[in-house]
Amino acid sequence: PGPFPPILRGGAAAAAAGRPDEGPKLSMCNVDWHCIRKELGLSMAVKALWERLAPLLVEADFSEGAVRNPCRDPRWSGPPPPPGKGVCTITRSQDALLRYNCLDSLDRTNLVCFMVSQQLLLEQCRRLGFGLMHVAAVMHVTSKQMEVPWVFLRALDPDSVRDVLHPKVMEWLAEAYVSNGDVVSQLYTNTPALMTNAIREYTSLPAAPHDTQLTVMRRIHNVVHDSDRQMGFFIFLGRHLRTLLPCAAPPRPP
Repeated sequence: PGPFPPILRGGAAAAAAGRPDEGPKLSMCNVDWHCIRKELGLSMAVKALWERLAPLLVEADFSEGAVRNPCRDPRWSGPPPPPGKGVCTITRSQDALLRYNCLDSLDRTNLVCFMVSQQLLLEQCRRLGFGLMHVAAVMHVTSKQMEVPWVFLRALDPDSVRDVLHPKVMEWLAEAYVSNGDVVSQLYTNTPALMTNAIREYTSLPAAPHDTQLTVMRRIHNVVHDSDRQMGFFIFLGRHLRTLLPCAAPPRPP
């Protein structure tokens, strides 16, 4: 099993490129993450993933722009924008959408998304000019290379990312993916996510229970409590209320 990121192209990007009749295109990129990690370790699996996705990430790129308060411009003669609003100028549009999906594990999907997001955050910080440990960054790429888009995608190995990204930025990203994995896992399995210890290493969060322990817990919940959880879903969706929650059921038609 591995992550499968289909790349969706077309739409606004095709129209902007002078190809308005070109519809969305879907392509698939296979990466055998599970096998590579098992045989070569996590660091090599991440490096292989980055190398496989590099041309797709560079092609997709980011949407870029700026939000400004026009009232600060002395040439502005229009009405002031609503509080908290501004004028948005788009200078670049993202050209593709990457979707990651492991064949049999949402937890592995979450882990892979986190590893790819490191490179996305590196590139965003490079363009914005903050969030990087500049001394460490220059140790890996020259000052001139720092102007090259996606330079860190090929210049860094996974162990060097935490040296280049500011620790607070790296911790924020990792905590977001730990929370995301746990929320999705609770919905599907009623337990925290597996495989989050590789993400927690970037944070000050305590270690998660061992994956074997969580797997046993999932099996128990699956056998003992799935019917109760299913009834809860039915009630939340408003289905079978006459049987499950008669007091909340709509009146019978005459």
